[in-house]
Amino acid sequence: ASIRSAVKHLVYEKIGSSLVISPTGEETSITSTNDSNNSSNDVGALDGEIAGIVTARDLLRFIHEHQLLSDGSTSERGPRYTVADVMTPKDKLVYCSPTDSVRRCREIMFQCKVRNLPVIGEGKGGRYELKGLVTMKMIADSSFSLAETGGKKGYIHNVTGRKGLPEGTKISEDVIKRAEKQRQLTALDMELGSYSLPHPFKRVDGGVAMNRRLFGAEELCMDDSVCEDAHFTLKVHEQTYMCVADGVGSWRQYGVDPRLYSHRLVENALKVVEADAHHREIMGQSPLERDMDAIHPLDVITDAWHLTSSEEVTGSSTICVATLDKKLNQLSYSNIGDCGLMVVRHIDSETAGYMRERQLPRYLRTNDLRIAYLSQQQLRSFNLPYQLGCSAGLPNYQGSFESPADADTASIPVMPGDI
Repeated sequence: ASIRSAVKHLVYEKIGSSLVISPTGEETSITSTNDSNNSSNDVGALDGEIAGIVTARDLLRFIHEHQLLSDGSTSERGPRYTVADVMTPKDKLVYCSPTDSVRRCREIMFQCKVRNLPVIGEGKGGRYELKGLVTMKMIADSSFSLAETGGKKGYIHNVTGRKGLPEGTKISEDVIKRAEKQRQLTALDMELGSYSLPHPFKRVDGGVAMNRRLFGAEELCMDDSVCEDAHFTLKVHEQTYMCVADGVGSWRQYGVDPRLYSHRLVENALKVVEADAHHREIMGQSPLERDMDAIHPLDVITDAWHLTSSEEVTGSSTICVATLDKKLNQLSYSNIGDCGLMVVRHIDSETAGYMRERQLPRYLRTNDLRIAYLSQQQLRSFNLPYQLGCSAGLPNYQGSFESPADADTASIPVMPGDI
């Protein structure tokens, strides 16, 4: 069925949701299950298998995101969408049984954040059948008796004197302030910077002295070009990315500069992020791709790894890429090896939600920061981390490497003031 027919069906039937039936297993039609009876705009469709459910909210969201025209297309030559593109498929539906209590149905709706529950029970031949559809409106209506809501007495008591807003009604300043505060809390941004500090006893040839005496009397090392580490921080189109890689120094025993692989891997990761930003900028002019999500850190690592491997750069490196997801207020990252990230939070921050004794003034505290999250290390054994690498220049090399599929990938919620 088309998007237009779905909207028309919901309006004519005066319902907020409708089951989607697949009579032939390929095409879909719409069946309504409303409060009073079970009816369908296509009786023959009732013999088919349930394919999913579509709601008015699903349709409105889809129409807005894809800038659909009245016929369900994005332009005169654009694709025409159907209900199958909008509906929640059957494998994601949550259902209840005819014997479930109203309270349990309400709890299921609250826990799963849904407004409709198909009622599934055992039918003929031991097969499961749809018995009906429980909506949030039904749950709410069940809380009242007919004596409370029905008849003239109930109408006079509940409605009379409350119909129509008083002249000149405006939004209170408290509501505006709360909305503004909520908007500020949800619109997180990140201030970032980076600094590379080599080991003070690092030599120009890449070696590291065990102590100052062995290092000598010369100036301590401050040249980050001798580091096997590489990094970048980038803010592009309101998207923030951070990347750090640590080259494996033991490649020196094979006559390989360990800086080459880590530096090239980070360079390619930066190219991947910039290319994705450029692609989204171009595609953002199309109504179909206006809300494209930025590339995920795991995809950045995967693409950079493929590019570096295709260049046959010998060496290996650990790597961590992170980005701030502004839609969900989450810090998403992917990490391979003993790189990683840490989130530090002020324990007395109002938004942090910590409960503690607050009588001691800040200036008397030795430290009010606590670790809110610490990513895990990935080690094969002591001082042998997971690593991406390539041994194309050493045919007889017997070592093995990990792939991006082995990365530790996660998303963690962050709050204002986090470090």
